Amino acid sequence: MSRFGRLLAVGAAMMGLAGCGKMPSMEIFKPGRPAPGVNADAAACLLIDTDMALDDARAIAASVPTDKVPAIVVTGGVTRAEQGATAAAHLVSTSRKDVRILVGENSPSPTSPDWLRPARESAERLGYLLATTVPLDPPETYLAHSVQLAVRDCATIDVLHLGPWSSFAVYGPEIAGKLRRIVAQGVPPSEGEPPGFNCSYDLEACRTVLEDDAFAEKITWVALPRNAGQGFVPGPDMVKGLATTGLPATIAVMMSIDPSTVADGYIWDDTAALYWLYPNLFARKGNHVEPKAGAEELKENWRIAVNEAIERQN
Repeated sequence: MSRFGRLLAVGAAMMGLAGCGKMPSMEIFKPGRPAPGVNADAAACLLIDTDMALDDARAIAASVPTDKVPAIVVTGGVTRAEQGATAAAHLVSTSRKDVRILVGENSPSPTSPDWLRPARESAERLGYLLATTVPLDPPETYLAHSVQLAVRDCATIDVLHLGPWSSFAVYGPEIAGKLRRIVAQGVPPSEGEPPGFNCSYDLEACRTVLEDDAFAEKITWVALPRNAGQGFVPGPDMVKGLATTGLPATIAVMMSIDPSTVADGYIWDDTAALYWLYPNLFARKGNHVEPKAGAEELKENWRIAVNEAIERQN
């Protein structure tokens, strides 16, 4: 997308948001709805490990407003760790939450599927919201120690794992004593089937983590149904009802500048975040959990969680 085209798209997206009013219907804030992330399964803190694909950005937007996220580790995958960290920092800054952004590990032997280059170009610029890619910092020299410091005040920790395992393989042992769960997008790798991107992008790190029973036993895998239909594709229906300021507006614009890059996928990582936020919407299916709620209900609860960024300021 050209710079001029991007500016036109941003302008159109902002005008569209302006036409929706300043706040969503108060119906989504009505009493009696469970607060996102407040459930018996949730640990005191949520550490997010992400490769900052666009579905990761939506998962982060739903999770950060809970005030339970002390840090986000950006791991190389769909984005490079350094550039993805800038996208994460920009997104989180619009929430007014104090979240530390850590530049994690890049795979020493990455794969390069055909779809990765255009996906990376879009994701590193936060769906073309940013004019160009900018590295935040070099990778953390002492990543494990930096993560340990970031979660030092947390009694218990859940990890929302949305990308390759390169960083977790480094810092996981440092937080093992506080680690309650790892909520991971996808299904566990099985014999006879090729591993998914999050595993294959750094296969050695993936094997290191998944072959360690201390970690493997704490993973809850979250996946969409195999026959997930068009309703599980992110589209204009997903942003309708988002507040038009702050974090909700930022994520709505991100999804509106170039809808084709957003719709080229499903609500994969969004669903993993929703499991942590609203486990009652899910049910066990074999070796993983899947939503028992329909796509429309999942998207509605995602909007509620994202809008908490505004609700908690008022």
